[in-house]
Amino acid sequence: MYHTWIDGKEHVAERLQWVRLQDNGVYVSCSEEEGEGVVLDGEIYHVDGRKNIDRPTVTLVWQEDASKIFHTASVAFAALAQARLLDDATIAEHGELFAQWSTPVFYKAGQICLFRHTLYRCLQDHTSQQDWTPEVAVSLWTAIGNPQDPWPVWSQPVGAQDMYARWNKVRHEGKHWISTVDENVWEPGVYGWTEVEQ
Repeated sequence: MYHTWIDGKEHVAERLQWVRLQDNGVYVSCSEEEGEGVVLDGEIYHVDGRKNIDRPTVTLVWQEDASKIFHTASVAFAALAQARLLDDATIAEHGELFAQWSTPVFYKAGQICLFRHTLYRCLQDHTSQQDWTPEVAVSLWTAIGNPQDPWPVWSQPVGAQDMYARWNKVRHEGKHWISTVDENVWEPGVYGWTEVEQ
């Protein structure tokens, strides 16, 4: 399986239609070995690392390599979150990227963990204890949000890893919205969302 990224959007394909440019300026189907480009969503793209053709370039990544990229992106997302470079609504949408709170663990101020379906940010360095759970030790932890909230607050996507999928639900400006498109980066009320009565 191939993963490709075009303008920051990921495309996944089981197999690819390879093409090459003939001398008469026409693209024809060919084998992968002869291929200079691929067809994705009806458009021809030059494949990075192949003979250059005058088309936008796309990078192809095998499934195994794509999972490594996703892991790296997850680590980067967690680092941005803990450095307070992301808003809490965006962080709460990706609770699965953070470790469960545990004991005895040395937590540093700014670290984020998941406890009973809620994300918490550490307020001061400490070693966790059974009776200092994030929900009761308010001097040590502050709640960020609940990743299981059925209507999380909408936040502007910052990359391919947090774009909204079709049917995602959000809360925005006191209203409830459902995404009507995949890879949705638009604000509810602008494009790609349907307001629902609650």
